[in-house]
Amino acid sequence: KIQAQSQVRNPFNFKHITNLKGIEQFDDSGPSVVMASPGMLQNGLSRELFEAWCTDSKNGVVLPGYCVEGTLAKTILNEPTHITTMAGQKLPMRCSVNYVSFSAHADFSETSEFVDKLRPPHVILVHGEANEMYRLKAALMRRYADGSVQISTPKNCQKVRIEFKAQRIAKTMGRLAAGGVENNAVASGVLVGKDFAYTFMDTQDLATYTSLLCATVKQRMTLHYDESLVLLQFYLSQIYNVRNYIQIINVRLAQRFASSSSSSSSFSSSSSSSSASSSSSSSSSST
Repeated sequence: KIQAQSQVRNPFNFKHITNLKGIEQFDDSGPSVVMASPGMLQNGLSRELFEAWCTDSKNGVVLPGYCVEGTLAKTILNEPTHITTMAGQKLPMRCSVNYVSFSAHADFSETSEFVDKLRPPHVILVHGEANEMYRLKAALMRRYADGSVQISTPKNCQKVRIEFKAQRIAKTMGRLAAGGVENNAVASGVLVGKDFAYTFMDTQDLATYTSLLCATVKQRMTLHYDESLVLLQFYLSQIYNVRNYIQIINVRLAQRFASSSSSSSSFSSSSSSSSASSSSSSSSSST
């Protein structure tokens, strides 16, 4: 039907509906219904019309959505006797006020139905007034009293920590698969993850089944030490408290000191021989 009418005239060009660009184009001479924004009545055309009509009991205002605390729309829901205009004047409040839920946001029934279908382990409530969110949280907690759904209402910039206990399955490959792994047995290998798939293999099989390579990094540190061996043992015992390790160091240091002492002795004896030879030569030439 709309396609047929579009061939003759604009189907959205209604006879009794006109578009207003400003309040100066509005002819307030008879009954009318005006859809104006913003819905919170803080400023703009909706606020100007409300201040002009609120003093007459024949007029009414319909709020079609959620009203934030502190706005004029929230104030008139409590049916005050007077309101304050944008100019600071006091006006009597005589018009009727009605509220309808014509909002894109979900209410309790829709939210609880959504949670019932998904059954998520965690629900985080955001983007709403604190009191209303706490009421929604309390209602959801009563609904899921078995603890199957955890409800959180964090403040702005507050961190929320969620723990996921997902079961991961790894496929055993190579030498580990050939040898067989019994239940509850301890296996040593490398867990490789790629595209959310996990494989468990021996390090020697990395080059065969993956593009990874296994390398060994060795590091050796040499420190200069001039104090006694007993003092070194004391320091090591205070740091590591491992006697076997100190015994190994003790043996290695003793071997080094022994080799160093033998080198010094040989050097002294060769020097003495040279001196004796020189002395003999010298006496021979005197003769």
